[in-house]
Amino acid sequence: MSKLLRDQARRESFVEMVRRSMAANVIPFEYVPITDMHAGLCIQNSINRFDSDVLHTRLARYIDEIIAIQRTHNAQNCYVVLGGDLISGLIHSNIRIENNEHVVQQVKIACTYTSNFIWILSRYFDRIYVHSAPGNHSRLSPSKEEHIKGEELDALVPFYLSAVFKDSPSIHIAENAIDSDIASFSVRGHVWYAVHGDKDTPKNVVQDLTMITDVKPAGVLMGHRHSNGLTTVHSTKVVESGCMSGTDRYAFDKRLTGKPEQCVIVTTADAPIKCLYDVQLDDKAGDRYREEN
Repeated sequence: MSKLLRDQARRESFVEMVRRSMAANVIPFEYVPITDMHAGLCIQNSINRFDSDVLHTRLARYIDEIIAIQRTHNAQNCYVVLGGDLISGLIHSNIRIENNEHVVQQVKIACTYTSNFIWILSRYFDRIYVHSAPGNHSRLSPSKEEHIKGEELDALVPFYLSAVFKDSPSIHIAENAIDSDIASFSVRGHVWYAVHGDKDTPKNVVQDLTMITDVKPAGVLMGHRHSNGLTTVHSTKVVESGCMSGTDRYAFDKRLTGKPEQCVIVTTADAPIKCLYDVQLDDKAGDRYREEN
């Protein structure tokens, strides 16, 4: 029992230390051009390269796509869902090897890049609403059994965003009402839930969340599986969003490959998904974008 109490106190002390450090250094930022990001991960294999510079480039490419979509549909508001795994973390030994930043630096990168991402988008939309669901990569303990719910380092990112944008009339950072790892919001009358996906599957997530809330959603957003996807479960749309990092060593060794990708959903009053954009963020996609523009 005493060891458990010491471990819990150590974890709480670490989280509070990071919170204080970040809060003490929150300052207004100038424009710097730049929901799984895996900040701090360094990948170098035959089909993929990823580090903080590549993340910067891919986020910029994602912004370009979002702005083009906004202009096409004359969209008014933007709902940004941070779907977890914003940092690489240290839950597996192979991840520790591939990381080129320690976890505190990873959190700083995630906070800086995400805040700039949101600030740039706020120039093109009337309102920005930010929701978040922490992922499994950011837990403090590599062991699932020893993890204490609520101790995900992903949670520090919305904390930072709330401090940065506290005086902004157009940017709103939401807190989760159902549970710390379940986001909920309404877009043009359609109820949406968002989870990371490590505790759910596309086949069971609609039923499970409906039983928890007594409200059937029009749509559910998930991450975790690193690929874009769309499934319909009992008329509810389940949208899976990919990752920024692409294929890492763990996936490569299991002969699982995938490209860095994200998605953008356009919602109207008559449809929770009027359009679903499959946004590719690899270097070839960047080459195509430069040729078209």
